Amino acid sequence: MKVYRTPQSDEFGTRWSLTDSKTTQEVVRDWHSGHIGLDGTIKKKGKRHTKLYLRIEDSDVIALSNALFKRYRREQSKLIRDLKKSEKEVETLQEGLRKIWHLITSHSEEAPSKEALIQAVQEIVNHYSTYRKGKPKIGWIK
Repeated sequence: MKVYRTPQSDEFGTRWSLTDSKTTQEVVRDWHSGHIGLDGTIKKKGKRHTKLYLRIEDSDVIALSNALFKRYRREQSKLIRDLKKSEKEVETLQEGLRKIWHLITSHSEEAPSKEALIQAVQEIVNHYSTYRKGKPKIGWIK
């Protein structure tokens, strides 16, 4: 856990200063006593120190846990959507590669020229990399 502070005059919260930090083990140990003690002092070598105590009730922990689980579910949903989109893209690109393979292995002899074959490959690449529907049109293939 990290504790930051900023002057009240910092209207936009741009001048945050780290004033204290605790490991997870320290937080757990302190919380057993019902509160977590923190040092709110900016200049640690000074004579005056500001002690802060954070009291966390069971209901606070439950609410924070629920908020964390909700955030994880949102992130999981987004990852699932991204995965499905990526799977569709992979399928489309694999189809394009199959078309190129088929073009080269089955129709390269039919090409009017090497340039026409290269243009046909470029057309297939362009068609599938932009995820267009249907089949690419190559005039010399029947």
